[in-house]
Amino acid sequence: MLKILGLFFLILLSGSILNHSIIQNRTIKIPSIITFIVFVFLSLPLIEKYNNLNIAINLLLLTLIYTQIISFHESTSPKKKILKSGFFLGLMSLINTDFFLFFLLIFFTLIYYNQISWRHLSVLLIGVIYPWLIYYSLHFINFNLQLDIYNNHSLKEENIYHFQDNFIHLFVTLIILTLSLKELSINFYKKSEQAKKAFNVLFVLAFLILFHLMLFQSLTILYFLIVPFTIIVSNYLIYIKSKKIQTFLLGLLLISFMFKFL
Repeated sequence: MLKILGLFFLILLSGSILNHSIIQNRTIKIPSIITFIVFVFLSLPLIEKYNNLNIAINLLLLTLIYTQIISFHESTSPKKKILKSGFFLGLMSLINTDFFLFFLLIFFTLIYYNQISWRHLSVLLIGVIYPWLIYYSLHFINFNLQLDIYNNHSLKEENIYHFQDNFIHLFVTLIILTLSLKELSINFYKKSEQAKKAFNVLFVLAFLILFHLMLFQSLTILYFLIVPFTIIVSNYLIYIKSKKIQTFLLGLLLISFMFKFL
């Protein structure tokens, strides 16, 4: 019970952080709590099926990385945000070294936001290395800290079962996502340059996740797609003129998850 409460708290925290960042950076111009709601609804299968705090922690850390890197434009020298994004990546890599993949995301964003320099790369590497230094320091003084907590084989099996068990929820999510992508492609030109960049970084994130899937034939990080899916779907729902349709689609997303319990 405590683990489920912990999972739910971490998901609520991740959703709140993402929602705040989207509003603060004006990725979606209209302030709304819908981003938070969609994030929670898409994350519900993680609570019901996996019951794994590691997944919720990873999702929180990736959310924190994204919210930091889309803010690189805020300063001519965003060292603090670069350091934080590196630190969060370092924490993720302690759990699973596969997550070093997202170093490419941060590196791309530095180039994309014209913040690439040897000094900024050094700050990023310091952020990545810092959690490892803490870990090995604790290990050196014989502090027993187990971080090899990912079992890729069993997690892959759980993911397959997850797709089968939540087919309706997945089907509804993909339909709404398709509508959202269509709307985004039509109206993308209307967005500010800042918002366009945030979405382009999001697309790179989704590409890296899918690239990992195709390259390693592994589903272990597929749940990270919750972050890009949330923002794309929220963008669609927020700009829908009819509140009835907006409410209907949100309700459909929730009911599609609860359907298997009926």
